[in-house]
Amino acid sequence: MLCTYPFAHGKSGYSVIPGGRMKNRLQKILEREHQGKDNAIVSRALEERLGCKGTMIREMINELRSAGVTICSDRNGYYIAKSREELDRTIVQLKSRVKKIQSAIDGLEAVRM
Repeated sequence: MLCTYPFAHGKSGYSVIPGGRMKNRLQKILEREHQGKDNAIVSRALEERLGCKGTMIREMINELRSAGVTICSDRNGYYIAKSREELDRTIVQLKSRVKKIQSAIDGLEAVRM
């Protein structure tokens, strides 16, 4: 996983950062600047800041969550949970998505070809 980001200090061009370092950078941005739902950041802003596509942002978010980082999300963006309530809302949302995906799988598996 590689992301590009603009050079600092007004230089033109892009540099490439390996995904592990980019994931750490994403985690630090969220932990330092986006604690609590009122401080959420939209995916597009993270894409611009990190030089990654949204699919890569979502992949890194999933990896961080799998490692126990309390990243929450809602329609306003991503943020680090400040309370158990915020974390529980994200868990409910993720479980709902799992149910919808399982329903789609069940429907496809039922097809006779």
